[in-house]
Amino acid sequence: MASEDKIFEYIFNLPNGEVYQYPIIVDDSGKLVLKNELDRETKELTRLEYSKCSNCPLKGSECTYCPAASVVMDIISHFKDLDSFAQCHVEVIEKKRRVSTDTDIQSALRSLLGLVLPLSGCPHLTFLKSMALNHLPFSTSRETLVRVMGFHLLGEYLENPERLTKISRLEKLYNELNDVNQGLLGRVSKFEHRDAGKNAFVVLDSFLQIFNCEVEFNFDDIKKSLE
Repeated sequence: MASEDKIFEYIFNLPNGEVYQYPIIVDDSGKLVLKNELDRETKELTRLEYSKCSNCPLKGSECTYCPAASVVMDIISHFKDLDSFAQCHVEVIEKKRRVSTDTDIQSALRSLLGLVLPLSGCPHLTFLKSMALNHLPFSTSRETLVRVMGFHLLGEYLENPERLTKISRLEKLYNELNDVNQGLLGRVSKFEHRDAGKNAFVVLDSFLQIFNCEVEFNFDDIKKSLE
């Protein structure tokens, strides 16, 4: 019987007085285990063929529901009536530490989604799984960029220590990820009453633009910070 492990838990103290807890539980393979059953209407939005990402390699005959959308809707369904800039207090619990902050809902959701999406089983997101398992809550764009580069280069080195590592593969992976973000944003936009979840994806997408900009300028900004 496969074992399960709770690696993180997000606790939101929302402006409407609700306390929303989301435990991040993974199985032996590091894949997220969903505990909640979506209602029928919401589950329809997670069907693979509904607003399917343009670059999705999955087939409806083999996979009825989009793994990334299933995770997103499980979370977003609790925030669809809240405004993105409403303030909340969020605590993240790991086995050895607790991190808390006062922030807006879209930023807190961006941090949570950045953790769970790579664990969802979406083929275009699995390259970020090792980083997700070593999650840094509420990371800035620069911190995320350094971590992305670090995990990618380490992974490439461990796979083949003799090979000269380049980032062309990482660029391709992030270009694919951009299409996934657009597909998920399309689903969320049709579901939400407000904009908390939608704007969380806009913030996630902004990191992709920052990454592309850094690649274009040969990571000059990061080099300066390391001098």
